[in-house]
Amino acid sequence: MCGILGYYAANNHNNLFNTKNALKHLNHRGPDENNIYQHHNIALAHTRLSIIDLNGGHQPIHSANNRWCLSYNGEIYNFPLLKKELENKGHTICKHSDTDILIRLIEVYGVQKTLSKIRGMFAFAVLDKQKQELWIARDRLGVKPLVYTETQDGFAFSSEIGTLLKLYPSLSPSLNNQAIDDYLSFQYIPAPMTGFNEIKKLPPAHFLKIKRGKITDIQRYWDIDHTKTYTLSFQDACEAIRQKFLEATKIRMISDVPLGAFLSGGVDSTITVAAMQKLSNKQIKTFSIGFEDKQLNELAYAKEAATFLNTNHQELTISPNAADIIPKFLTHYGEPHADNSIIPTFSVCNFARQQVTVALTGDGADEIFGGYKRMYQIHLLEKLEQFKLLKPWRLSRKLTVTLENLFKKNKRKFPHTKADQALFLPKDTRFRHLVCYFNNQQKIDFYTKKFLSEIDLNNSNLYFKKLRSKASKNDLESQIMYLEMASYQANCILPKVDMASMLNSLECRSPFMDHEFIELAYTLPGHFKFAGRNKGKHIIKEAFKDWVPEGFFNRPKMGFSSPVGSWLKNELAEPLQELLIVENILKDICNQKVLQKYISQHLNGTKNHTKQLWALFILAQWMKIFNLK
Repeated sequence: MCGILGYYAANNHNNLFNTKNALKHLNHRGPDENNIYQHHNIALAHTRLSIIDLNGGHQPIHSANNRWCLSYNGEIYNFPLLKKELENKGHTICKHSDTDILIRLIEVYGVQKTLSKIRGMFAFAVLDKQKQELWIARDRLGVKPLVYTETQDGFAFSSEIGTLLKLYPSLSPSLNNQAIDDYLSFQYIPAPMTGFNEIKKLPPAHFLKIKRGKITDIQRYWDIDHTKTYTLSFQDACEAIRQKFLEATKIRMISDVPLGAFLSGGVDSTITVAAMQKLSNKQIKTFSIGFEDKQLNELAYAKEAATFLNTNHQELTISPNAADIIPKFLTHYGEPHADNSIIPTFSVCNFARQQVTVALTGDGADEIFGGYKRMYQIHLLEKLEQFKLLKPWRLSRKLTVTLENLFKKNKRKFPHTKADQALFLPKDTRFRHLVCYFNNQQKIDFYTKKFLSEIDLNNSNLYFKKLRSKASKNDLESQIMYLEMASYQANCILPKVDMASMLNSLECRSPFMDHEFIELAYTLPGHFKFAGRNKGKHIIKEAFKDWVPEGFFNRPKMGFSSPVGSWLKNELAEPLQELLIVENILKDICNQKVLQKYISQHLNGTKNHTKQLWALFILAQWMKIFNLK
């Protein structure tokens, strides 16, 4: 696991790029070694966290014929099999490193065919010195990040936005208003956009080709095949899921440094640790953290799982300082990101890094097996519509709320909840409504007239509509799961885990993020994966129920989150008001009177605006850090 950066200067403008300074900013991703390779007006740089072949695997690395030079971040998990394939073709390979295998594959097959062969998480840049072409590529799911900019001075890229700005200091990026609108909808900015107009993310499963400092080609090289299905019985599907998951876990346990796992006590991390323990003849080191707030504390469940699985378990109750963690995260990540679980994720990474360098996680299962509440909500709405029961259901819900109000002090208007509001929305807008922080009506009231005139409020609906259309040939459940994977997982979950782990120089790997495992999951009928209310992740709960304590999977889902609502009323109340009211950083985006009302209502307890205020608090911090006020 490493960090990469580089440039292809146009017209020999090498002096505009500061590679050495940028590498220092990326040191947390690779504290063990850093190197720079310069070829005329092209530079590749690398900072290394040594995981495999500690004495080898140095980068940037050159091919045997000296045509190619590679700077690579990630892990190619199937490199032992690919090494055998190359040896069977007559190639002699003495070193034991996925880096050596990757550069040899590119030398033999070229970049595009190599991408079809490798199985792992990666972002890499490879220079073809013969053709004077630079290629950059990113893994299928988007586990490892890659950002870039293209200007008249040339092309530059990096693992992080903060580092890219250090690499190309003459770049003065401007605020991307449409990206900020999407951020306030989703809590993240979807690729290829970033918070800056001049900087883009390379989307997952894409490669770019650059010549003379300009992009000449961009292509997607992989996606889910929604036409492929397996006609397996449920029990046979359970067995196929078990075997593929064990395989995905086994190849992620290859490491020349200490390895462990996160164990929250939830379904996904417990399955991951159970698989690891089955594959190992030693106790797996497991790590859990908890908050003093009992509603957010899963330590008891983690301990139960650890005892049953006989792991070497360590736990820690924390009181994290969000005021320290968030600015550090934003400085390197380089754009606003409001998923508050970054705080416990950073904390558990920090805790685990004291003993291990690699940790396996349970990330990815909710998206591909329908683990979120909104899966049920969308499923219900579309089934009601299919059987022409939407209007009767609306009346039923209205009556229910009316009856509930007879016995409540704080009465609610109908429709109050997002699920009830979605009953009145067109099909194409429901998913966006269920996941959004600010809906369009709130934005119309909240945004300044100038900001509102510069954005398209319908952009986020079009984004989801386009993604879902790609899965239109699949069943309803699988369509929504694809939507979750391509949007929330790729743009929120994976960047969060990558940044939280790499700030602690820790490598995280998830078997659920194996693309072959995901391809298998998408060939199965949707009702195998989602079987109704409170029955998300149905097939994996059934497939792995014998691996955990009896009844362990029956408890309600608990998210890995922080008590931000309380923080915003207490320790963060003053910083919140300082940024949003006194410094008025969001003055060009937000109507100040509406903003003051949100803060006042939250602080006096009349309304809960946790999600909205947290998103605005993060946005204001980011704008201040990057001097965008």
